Amino acid sequence: MNVCQVIIIFIFLYTNIFILILFYKSWFRANAFYEEKLKRLSRLPSWDPFKDYQIKQLSDKSSWIIIMRAFSTIFMLAVIIWDIAFFISK
Repeated sequence: MNVCQVIIIFIFLYTNIFILILFYKSWFRANAFYEEKLKRLSRLPSWDPFKDYQIKQLSDKSSWIIIMRAFSTIFMLAVIIWDIAFFISK
């Protein structure tokens, strides 16, 4: 196993963990995730250039939660397909 393969595996694992956390937060802790994000964006000063756009998106809580759940489901399916393809190719 060379260095390139090790780097690919770490990227692979990091992506899986990130998507699992996003999936968990958007499906099982949606209200807390929403409040946490809104609180983080409301702090001053903010370095985020898209802060106003994100706050506007957060204005409708129910649609934001539905969109987050849809994207997290799509990402989870993509990760599962990626996992299967990765392990089949080995």
